[in-house]
Amino acid sequence: SIYGGSNPLTFTVNSPASIAGNYAAFRAAFGPQSGFVTGNLTLSNDGAGLSTADGCEPLVGFPAGDIALMNRGNCTFTVKVKNAQNAGASAVVVANNTTGINIMGGADATITIPSVSVAQSTGTLLRNNPPVNLSFGSGVPTDDSVRWLLGEAEVLWGRAARSGELEIDVEDVADVALAFPSGVLGTVHLNFL
Repeated sequence: SIYGGSNPLTFTVNSPASIAGNYAAFRAAFGPQSGFVTGNLTLSNDGAGLSTADGCEPLVGFPAGDIALMNRGNCTFTVKVKNAQNAGASAVVVANNTTGINIMGGADATITIPSVSVAQSTGTLLRNNPPVNLSFGSGVPTDDSVRWLLGEAEVLWGRAARSGELEIDVEDVADVALAFPSGVLGTVHLNFL
């Protein structure tokens, strides 16, 4: 499933096989807004506070490079994600503490890792089925996943043009239409001022 308002997001559990599949998720309003991440999921432990799984205090013994799973509540989303980033997490998944999925608001320009929110039921599923490996992201994949899914593209047609009446309005445009062996058709349009 793809979710996420103006920034569609794919959230996929790769393993274990018993829970593998796509789940609803929303990207946080802060941090990177595109790109993909894949990794092992580790339940965060901050060792203190109202809950040791909420990420509201610095994380204890977190394996660098893993994706942190945290519970919603007790502090702001930016505090949670910043604590995970400081512990070496590659990304954060925040499980809601009620039904539905919330959009994680906030602002912190120093946050450089992506984070998403998922439903409470998804969080429970992830927490109760370790080890979990997952992927999430949006934008253009940086690996060969599109080629793997769709096959090598054949260029059906392409054009380049210059348009505009005035010199300050002139722009170069390029269009390419692609056909994949799977039957999927796609186009790419570029504007250059």
